[in-house]
Amino acid sequence: MSMHQPIRPDWTCAGCAAAWPCPTRQRQLIAHYHQAPVSLMIHLSGYFIEACQDLRQAAAGTLHERFLGWPAHIPTEHWHADAANHIDDARTDGQHHARS
Repeated sequence: MSMHQPIRPDWTCAGCAAAWPCPTRQRQLIAHYHQAPVSLMIHLSGYFIEACQDLRQAAAGTLHERFLGWPAHIPTEHWHADAANHIDDARTDGQHHARS
């Protein structure tokens, strides 16, 4: 099990204290769901709903981008076995999720 799990109710990472899902956890999730991006979105949707309940003061759009927006910025060709090696390449345009 990854050390990079969310600490509730503030949704920081237990492994690195960054906003969760942190970059390390994102890479792990991409690697785990490399052939199932829809399953990844379903998985993240559950966390998004829980975060919305815990972080009531946060803007819904900010939470949506943080939990569900970042996978959309990964090019389709990166959804394969070595996707974790390419996640940083997909972020070079500055389009990764907002950290609050």
